[in-house]
Amino acid sequence: PDSSHAIIDGCYFATQGLATEIAIGSESLFKSRIQNCIFTTISGTAILGESVAIAQPQMNQILNCVFRSCANAIDWPMDDGIIDGNTFDNITTKKIDVNVGLRNRVGVNFFYNDEADISIANGYIGNATDTWRNYSKNTAAMTVGTPA
Repeated sequence: PDSSHAIIDGCYFATQGLATEIAIGSESLFKSRIQNCIFTTISGTAILGESVAIAQPQMNQILNCVFRSCANAIDWPMDDGIIDGNTFDNITTKKIDVNVGLRNRVGVNFFYNDEADISIANGYIGNATDTWRNYSKNTAAMTVGTPA
């Protein structure tokens, strides 16, 4: 196997997050999965995709993770990614940033923010070609649409 593919399952990250280039050894992960993990009390970024210099990361998945009391949760540009089943609680800056990618599916996640606060200004950053469908703390219905 090469270092462009990885499965990270059931890990607990406290104080230090997962930088894909450093921890996994690849700038451009393809078809990788981070699932069932807990990220808590991280002063930097829980999941950080550091570079798109070689190629745009594609078809990566972040599934069923909990992000709690972190400065930033996900900052990982990718194409055709899936961010699903996650919970975001007390994230102070960036919740999800997939800004340099295309066609990502972000949802169904739960955000401990009011629906009105799911916006670029509050750390939710996607692309026009993404599909976002998520729940927020003050509404029973899904919040649909890429944050504006």
